[in-house]
Amino acid sequence: MLGIGVIPSVMLGISVLAMPESPRWLVMQDRLGVAKKVLDRTSDTLEESKTISADIKEAAGIPQDFQDYIVSITQESSDGSGVWRDLFIHPTPTVLHILTAGIGIHFFQQASGIDVVVLYSTRIYEKAGIYSFILITLKV
Repeated sequence: MLGIGVIPSVMLGISVLAMPESPRWLVMQDRLGVAKKVLDRTSDTLEESKTISADIKEAAGIPQDFQDYIVSITQESSDGSGVWRDLFIHPTPTVLHILTAGIGIHFFQQASGIDVVVLYSTRIYEKAGIYSFILITLKV
């Protein structure tokens, strides 16, 4: 019974292996043709694929009429320092909302004591006089 929790993790690990790479990442790795194939496979329509491809090319500074399989992109910073600067020092309003939501969710999860309720649920049910749920939860 203890090992049954491994099953969802193994299934997730196997399914991750089948996931394609991000088209934006592929373009930044100079693999424009592979990015186009991934976009064609994951998009609902061909028009949507072309629109997203045009957005990626614009963001990467690639001309829209460029159709070669491999492209060389000049990258300003490859060490990732710009990402951390944009995240914490000069975040855009959208990034600030995402950052606030993420930190807020984690803070309130810990502050509410949900871990205690989950870990001691069997004892809480016993004290409340509910014995039918004890079979479902793991006795701590």
